[in-house]
Amino acid sequence: GNGQADGVRLLLWVRSQEGKPRKMRASVRKYATMGAAPTRETVEYWKQSYPVAFEKIVAKEAGANGLSVHLINAFIRKESRFNPKARSYASALGLMQLLAPVGRSIATGLLDYKRLAARDLYKPHINVQLGTRMVRELHHMYRDNLPLVAASYNAGPYAVKKWMHQFGHLETDAFVEMIPYRGTASYAKTIVSSTLIYSILYGSSGAEYPRIPLHLPKTLGPYMKKK
Repeated sequence: GNGQADGVRLLLWVRSQEGKPRKMRASVRKYATMGAAPTRETVEYWKQSYPVAFEKIVAKEAGANGLSVHLINAFIRKESRFNPKARSYASALGLMQLLAPVGRSIATGLLDYKRLAARDLYKPHINVQLGTRMVRELHHMYRDNLPLVAASYNAGPYAVKKWMHQFGHLETDAFVEMIPYRGTASYAKTIVSSTLIYSILYGSSGAEYPRIPLHLPKTLGPYMKKK
């Protein structure tokens, strides 16, 4: 097997035997992307590090937009750690960390809102509705290429479009490594790995695992177009 993954599995097993939950959760967070998978002994610690909340809201909005609940949970975990009152230094708000102008354009341009106040983004049902619709728009634009969707959620769709002009000849994994914003490259990897982990922890079958296209899309789809 993969020696690194075997080592991580051994470490997590040792942590599980120590009876120190904080150390275990810290190890899961640190090493989760290194090939280790939950075991019967460690699954509860993994669930503490990859929690779910607002489950009815997430299920409703993911279903309405044809997306996986595991994907939306991955975004919420990364963006706000499921804190509906989260506010970033850039004034992104709520569970999915939406900027007020972005939330407003989705609410009034794509959905049936007459207006949207910034404070409305602290309401979980509104934030998840708008954030999930944003993810859907990015899925349409980037033809269901999850690393591109995640990168564009973080850096903006037009930044990713520009990088595709530069590195569009590369395969998806190589493209992610060429993203000039290191934080965005790391973000894309985290969303992909977290979606997989959520699928393993809470899914019912491997059919729910994220699929990553080998190649980048040749053309971009529609973005922010009301049907």
